[in-house]
Amino acid sequence: MRRRGLGITIAAYSAFLVTLIALWIRHLFGLPDLMAEISRRDFLGPFIGASAACAGQVKHLYDVAVQRALMDAALAPLSRSALVPFVFPAYVALLLRPLGCLSYATAYFAWMAVNILLALWMAVRLASHFASSRQEWAATLITVLASPPLLLTIWQGQLSLPVAAGLTEAIIALHTGRTARAGLWLALGLVKPQLIALPFLALVAAGYWKACTRFLLAASALMVSSWVLAGAWLAPYLRFLKEYPQLGRALALSYPTVMQNWLGALVTLFRAHQSPLAQRIAAALAVVSVLAALWLCRSRDAFWARFAVAIVLGVLACPHLYMHDVVCALPAGVALWSKFRSGPPLRTRAIHYVGVLLALEPAVAFAGILQLGNGFLPIQWLPWYLALVSVLAIRLLQPEATLDGTPGGPASRLIA
Repeated sequence: MRRRGLGITIAAYSAFLVTLIALWIRHLFGLPDLMAEISRRDFLGPFIGASAACAGQVKHLYDVAVQRALMDAALAPLSRSALVPFVFPAYVALLLRPLGCLSYATAYFAWMAVNILLALWMAVRLASHFASSRQEWAATLITVLASPPLLLTIWQGQLSLPVAAGLTEAIIALHTGRTARAGLWLALGLVKPQLIALPFLALVAAGYWKACTRFLLAASALMVSSWVLAGAWLAPYLRFLKEYPQLGRALALSYPTVMQNWLGALVTLFRAHQSPLAQRIAAALAVVSVLAALWLCRSRDAFWARFAVAIVLGVLACPHLYMHDVVCALPAGVALWSKFRSGPPLRTRAIHYVGVLLALEPAVAFAGILQLGNGFLPIQWLPWYLALVSVLAIRLLQPEATLDGTPGGPASRLIA
């Protein structure tokens, strides 16, 4: 039965991936104006920051007028009515500076190539480390590469894949006992620091001080070097983050109903963009998620799996998160699958359900994308899916979770 399930996974997701790639290539070659198409991609925001760094305007990076002028110059002779703002820390603009010295189209495809390489690296690393057979290796590889959040990240030119790659290597480092190295890999996530805040706190909760120290040293080096090159950018950046959502239609901003976190799930459920009740419940659930992750990670037993749960809960608790950012939960999903499929050949319903749920990630994410386009149901599929996986994983990672109700029962031996 298990071999048949792996075979179905490989066949289904291979067909899905090949179909999407073929449709994407056909779409690109059928475009009358390629530049007009890629001008609508999210990469325009990071490119504005890179252009500012290349043009020596990084000290004025968080001036809306400067960003608007840089966007208009990048897209000329085309134009776009709404600004796609650069909303990242200034050091991201400095790191992307080489791309800012290229034309927008060239930079977009160059970054797409980088993202494809990162995706292949992440998929191969996860499959090679956690799979125990050739069939499992192929199933893991295809499931990761067929994930809609990963494909969307590549298509949009987003910056989530460096974060996901860093989390991949951090989990592998923890699994192999090289905990100090995990802190350095986690520093890759500083491209989007909100996505690694809870994983870092998980390391703190477990008392992995070497890993925390290495992460903080890497972060400090990045901050100091950016201050030298870009000036005191932190206060203008925080002010920009506070003020730019108030500009409304002057910016190309999405609304909470397309977010894939607690906020998006609840405002969709309440069918109201600005529901105070939904916002309060989402904030409460975010706090519960953080506390649950810290409580789970207080133990070092199978910490790599606990760290994976913290990653998933961090995605749910993140205040500003879209579909492409869910790619950061992929390495966590593979790690949890590896944890719960190993051990004696004992099957429990919960363990079976977790395995099925993790294998369904591409299908659930694709259903979530269809939901964004139609809105026929007040449900954001992906946040509730991630929440269910997290609850089951937390339950199964507890030693007292037994089949016969007594400590040290068969389920405890399976989890140990």
